[in-house]
Amino acid sequence: MDRAGSMEEIRAIAAPGVHEAALALLPPPPATVLDIGAGPGALSQRLLKGGYTVRACDVDPGQFRVAGITCDPVDATARLPYDDGTFDAVALVEVVEHLEHPLRAVQEAVRVAKTGGVIVVTTPNIQSFLARSHFLLRGNYGRWYPDEDFLGEDPRPGFNHIMPLHPLAVRRLIRKSGAVVEEVRANDLLEVRAMNSMFSLVGKAVEVFLVPFMRPRDRLLLQGDILVFRARKVSGAAL
Repeated sequence: MDRAGSMEEIRAIAAPGVHEAALALLPPPPATVLDIGAGPGALSQRLLKGGYTVRACDVDPGQFRVAGITCDPVDATARLPYDDGTFDAVALVEVVEHLEHPLRAVQEAVRVAKTGGVIVVTTPNIQSFLARSHFLLRGNYGRWYPDEDFLGEDPRPGFNHIMPLHPLAVRRLIRKSGAVVEEVRANDLLEVRAMNSMFSLVGKAVEVFLVPFMRPRDRLLLQGDILVFRARKVSGAAL
């Protein structure tokens, strides 16, 4: 029996490929990892099965379903109930876009990481050509930021995407928190395949004719769906 017990695999709420990209950027097991905003526990379960020592926390710990892992009740934007420099790595996977004060969450993630520890932060990419096309047509950033989310119409705590963050803003949050970005990946590179709506027609036109002239010309930022940042806590970071 593996360390996660006989429990059936928990379905990830995250976008496809996000957990895989995040796992690839973490230090190797048996590192200690804090999963902030763990939800039902899909990422925590994968970490546990992979040989990591895992602690989880969430605004609604009652939904967490992984045996053998403690899930603490937390407000990700308040002080977390862990000492400074506790964890080898901290995962903020699909969290910051749900928060009114994402800087506080990143600061806490860095605080509880050891000096030299890894912090992984993910968020939808509003710099992509599809997000830009959607903003041109409808005034929001596409599927990750529907109007209903901005209005807070989902009654479940923490489920609305209310904070679209530019990739440069994510870098700033990380730097202000006492860490440095080492690598950025994406779960998927976007491509318009079907032409079945006005949005897809505009998106394909942008993809073909305008992407080569867009700034930045970085393919990852123009075509990445969810961006995955790996940062490292630097010596002397404020705690």
